[in-house]
Amino acid sequence: MRDFDERYIPMTDTPLVLIPGAQHGAWCWRKMLRPLRPLGYEAHPITLTGLSERSHLLTADVDLNTHITDVFRLIEAEELIGVTLVGHSYGGLVAAGATARLRHPAVRRLVYLDSPIPLDGDSIMTMTPFGEQLRRCARRSTESGSSRPVTRPPWGSISPWAVSPRPHAPPMEPVSTARPSARPRAP
Repeated sequence: MRDFDERYIPMTDTPLVLIPGAQHGAWCWRKMLRPLRPLGYEAHPITLTGLSERSHLLTADVDLNTHITDVFRLIEAEELIGVTLVGHSYGGLVAAGATARLRHPAVRRLVYLDSPIPLDGDSIMTMTPFGEQLRRCARRSTESGSSRPVTRPPWGSISPWAVSPRPHAPPMEPVSTARPSARPRAP
């Protein structure tokens, strides 16, 4: 059996904000919520704008900043302090961007779940081996005049809305992981 360092296990008094990957929604955290909530964890799964049950909000303007703002709004609306952000896949990029913009008591920990850890200026396209494939899909979507991506996930869907097309802008957008006070000022 593997020993774990208790410093890295979120305490039950730490609210969890669960951020899904692209093409998923809050529904993908359902199986995790069942054991967490009876143990006393305050877990807040989020569906990002334009995805899953919020796919009707998908426009050409939905981008990484929109998704970071979704996380801000949830934290503000629920009046959360000392949050652990858990970002799955693309959600890790959203969590990194949100962490960089929020002030200290808002975010206590950042957990990357099956997600690359972004450095300042990284995007999904620069961090994954399928970046060029994403670039081609986004180009086809733009050329067709559609604000909706032409790609559908390669796996089956639980329901028609559960796994949705993803906005094509976020994979190309670089994330800023530097806190505002740490960023160089423009001359």
